[in-house]
Amino acid sequence: MSTSRFKGLIRHEDAQWDAYSPVDAAWSRGVMSNVMHSADSCGQVLANWRVLDSVPNMLGREVRQGATWYVMWASPELPVRVRGDGSSYPLRVRVRGAGSDAGGAVDFAIAIHPAGAIAEDPGPDGATWWTYGNVAGSTPAWVSLASPTIQNFALTRDGVTSTLKGIADAPVGLRYSAARVVVYARFTSGTLPAIANLSGVYAAEYIGL
Repeated sequence: MSTSRFKGLIRHEDAQWDAYSPVDAAWSRGVMSNVMHSADSCGQVLANWRVLDSVPNMLGREVRQGATWYVMWASPELPVRVRGDGSSYPLRVRVRGAGSDAGGAVDFAIAIHPAGAIAEDPGPDGATWWTYGNVAGSTPAWVSLASPTIQNFALTRDGVTSTLKGIADAPVGLRYSAARVVVYARFTSGTLPAIANLSGVYAAEYIGL
């Protein structure tokens, strides 16, 4: 679904784009809506996982140490678009969850990693391919992340090989770049051991950034 204001492209007459044509707020909104719609048309949703905000529907993981990240959720290897320099397009990301202790708090992190084994932690501080936020209490909520987007600069343009069936079922080899979206959690305050509960994950390419 498009995130544009008008959910579609707005047609303009070429003659309206004169150098001396007046531009008002409504005109500007129409132009920006077209830009957002075009960007969404080129992107794709990589992850859109959501369950009820209650136990046992939420995905729970015991977190025991404050400095240790624990893998909560991981997508399969997904095809992603890669620029000529090997970087991915930015991903708009969201994470929803909470801890089990009403008086405690947990951190949730979301990362995009190259295809392969699931990394044990999201990465070094300041890396562009992951972001995180803190949730206090036991009421699930969308996490206020440090950054609304993440981007990986270390992907390969030909990372995964797949075999498709062509004419007369003849095998056709296909190589494409792939990545995995991974969510992590860690204990920050409260009573140990604590449970981090995850109820939503969203990640979508945004070609416009």
